[in-house]
Amino acid sequence: MKSDDQFVAGGGRPFAGRPMTRLFAILSLFGLGCLIAASVALYRAGWPPDLFSGQFWLCVLLMVPEPVFIVLTVRFAFTEKSHPRPTDAHDIRKLY
Repeated sequence: MKSDDQFVAGGGRPFAGRPMTRLFAILSLFGLGCLIAASVALYRAGWPPDLFSGQFWLCVLLMVPEPVFIVLTVRFAFTEKSHPRPTDAHDIRKLY
């Protein structure tokens, strides 16, 4: 039985990824839940909203970061370079 897999000296892929892109993508996914919850709360409050209520400003504060996270995710996806993986990341003798 032959396998098509090939082992590379020093271990798999040489790059670990883009941490800032990953961070803002995760934040935007969690922010999406806050955005939906705030939108539902504002919808149930009725229109026009009472601009001096605490609920209105809380919902606005929950909604504002979401577009910022999305813009930063796209920006880092286009500009961030992949970070190299440490050379000893695949050394079996270093189990710490």
